[in-house]
Amino acid sequence: MTPAKAAILVYALANIGMGLHGGLGPAQSPESLMGGVGAGVILLIAFALTMKLKTPRAGYITALVIAVALLGRFTPDLIELQKPYPHGVQVLLGVAVIVILLGGHLATMKAKKAAEPDSD
Repeated sequence: MTPAKAAILVYALANIGMGLHGGLGPAQSPESLMGGVGAGVILLIAFALTMKLKTPRAGYITALVIAVALLGRFTPDLIELQKPYPHGVQVLLGVAVIVILLGGHLATMKAKKAAEPDSD
C-alpha cells in the first residue's frame, strides 16, 4: 500500500471516529455525526477506488476534494475559536493528506518523465 492510499484510509477512519464522537458523545451534534461519517464514507469509497482501479486517479481526486472541502469548513473555525479539537485536528489531518497526495502525484509525474525517451 502506498503512503497516499494509507493516508486516505487513516483520514477516512479519523473522520468517521470524530463524527461518531461529535454526534454520540457529549456534544450530541447531529451535524458532526452526518458530516464526519459522511465524509469518512466518501473517503472509504475513494480508498476503494484507489485499490481496485488500474488507474486510481478518481480515488485520489475524490480524496483531495474532500480534504480541501473539510479544510474550508474547519480552518475559519480554528482561527476564530482556536479550538484544537476537532478544528485543529481536522486542519492538521487535511493538510497532511493534501501534502501526501500532492507529493505522490509529483513523484509519479517525475517517474513517468524519467521513463520517457528523450525527444532530442
